[in-house]
Amino acid sequence: MAEEVKTVVTERNGMTTEKQMNSVTVVGMPAWKIVAIRAARVYLMTFTGLAGTAGVGVTAAVGVTFSSAVTMLQALGVCAILSLGPALVSAAWNTLELSKQWDASHPEMRA
Repeated sequence: MAEEVKTVVTERNGMTTEKQMNSVTVVGMPAWKIVAIRAARVYLMTFTGLAGTAGVGVTAAVGVTFSSAVTMLQALGVCAILSLGPALVSAAWNTLELSKQWDASHPEMRA
């Protein structure tokens, strides 16, 4: 039996699905929840990338050093703080995108 496919979309008034699409479950989410999930994902990706590069010393090879980060805990703290910037930019961008309903007017940009 085929696995049930779930599609997450922005919740809008009058949103319906066709009966022919009974194998697809459309999950409507409010825009604020989508923004929060996307920002959290960007934060975690940035934090993981920074922590990984700091942990293996790659950052020093490209000229970026955490000179004040003496211990690994301090380095993780620096990575956590630096990860806030991209997450806030993501939240702002997604808020603008969802409030202007660009996902509906320009579906090719969602990919």
